[in-house]
Amino acid sequence: MKQFLAGCAVAATISGLFQATIMANAQDTQGKQVIARAPFVVVGDQGEVLMDLTVGDNGPVLTIHGPDNERTVQLGSTGRGMAIKVGSSTRFSALESQDASTLVTSVFDGNIVLLKSAAQEQHLLVGGEEKPVVDLGVKPGTNAALRVAAPNGTIVASVGSNNANADAGAVLVGSDSGMGGAAMLVDGAGAGLVAVKIGGQDVVRLEPNVASSGGKVTVANTGGDVVFNAGLKTDGDGAACVYSLKDGQKCF
Repeated sequence: MKQFLAGCAVAATISGLFQATIMANAQDTQGKQVIARAPFVVVGDQGEVLMDLTVGDNGPVLTIHGPDNERTVQLGSTGRGMAIKVGSSTRFSALESQDASTLVTSVFDGNIVLLKSAAQEQHLLVGGEEKPVVDLGVKPGTNAALRVAAPNGTIVASVGSNNANADAGAVLVGSDSGMGGAAMLVDGAGAGLVAVKIGGQDVVRLEPNVASSGGKVTVANTGGDVVFNAGLKTDGDGAACVYSLKDGQKCF
């Protein structure tokens, strides 16, 4: 929004606003067309600035001033499309229409809510201090997803459909350090999977036993070495195996 207030192709709207003001104070132009040449300023009876019209590189900008000459309403062009902003410099709402998208933004002392709609993106962002906190929507190249961040900006939870795996669902949670986490998703074979991670490595997995179409639990160390697994065998019986550096493999 910093590029906001460049100018605006809204001559008809602005002309109508200023014609009404000027006609009300023009005693000798009754019934005649009144033309005002920009840039100009409208002041109150105490000399305070009420509104002004300036012309920038991209066209005219209409500004309505509030107390202490603060800009409270601005209507103009960003150079990419039309925009209107209402409020103070740190607390405002803005609506912008561009050639390829529309944006609605609300800002309150650094806390931001942004809604964006475009051909390949429908996107809602809630943030603060320039870091996303909640991110919901569809972005180019991705499916719909909800992402939640810790105060430091690290994503700690996400829910969505994985376009890299036939649009199957996935739920991921983690820590603000990015070291731990857990996942619930569908694997490439279409089977459900629950995993607990340490440092990106699966240390516990709950999944189907492909050979028997039954359940299987696997426990591993952070190096990926399996130390225990248990599941359903092809004959319908259960089995459990323990792997020890000292005693080798023992199955029951």
